[in-house]
Amino acid sequence: GPCPYENSPLGCPGAGVYHGSDATIAAVGPERYRDWPCGQRLTVCALMDGGGAIYGGLAEANDLRELRDVPCISVVRVDSCPGCVGDNIDLSESGIIYLCGYPCDRIEVMIEVLH
Repeated sequence: GPCPYENSPLGCPGAGVYHGSDATIAAVGPERYRDWPCGQRLTVCALMDGGGAIYGGLAEANDLRELRDVPCISVVRVDSCPGCVGDNIDLSESGIIYLCGYPCDRIEVMIEVLH
């Protein structure tokens, strides 16, 4: 069915409302509220495909520039996710589909903070 959050206000001031079609939306958990404040830009890259297969050799990549042919997406922290622990982040439906290839539930990612 339709996403229950559609058109709900986002947690960050001035961020507008949630749209599942907006792949730039990211929400972070309490442990990252300070490190990744509202407006923080992040690059999120998939480390596994939705079936749990690791993309070739990426677990050892120290730097996003080493990654090849891996889905990456640029997002902005515009919301809070009280249930997200540590570096877990919450993306929109379209963001998840872009990284996963289909509407998967969870995916391992690498996160780069853009300064």
